[in-house]
Amino acid sequence: MIRITYRDLDRIGELLDAAVKAGVNQINRVEYATEKFEEYELQAMELAMKNARQKAERLAATEGQTIKGVVQISQHGTNYGIYAAAAASVAFDAVPKSTTTVNPGEIEISAAVTVVYEF
Repeated sequence: MIRITYRDLDRIGELLDAAVKAGVNQINRVEYATEKFEEYELQAMELAMKNARQKAERLAATEGQTIKGVVQISQHGTNYGIYAAAAASVAFDAVPKSTTTVNPGEIEISAAVTVVYEF
């Protein structure tokens, strides 16, 4: 078993065809990833904090209060979901006659925080 990193997304089908032609008889999955994970993770955390602040301000305003400051922040981890529209396991009996197509995938990075504010 081998793992290949390939960055030319428009030519993934050609890569798979070449692998099959070279003798590969099973491809387990096509996975999408990003080399900018840490950057996107920080963006997700910033958005989570802004969302927490907006909600706290709305709740405080309902009671005629304003936020004075942050008492505590807890990060609950970052979720990294890969959504690829490719088959999970494909076995090849013969070399395909046409170019293999791989549908684009999607990466979702989300962060969760708990913030305690002083009113």
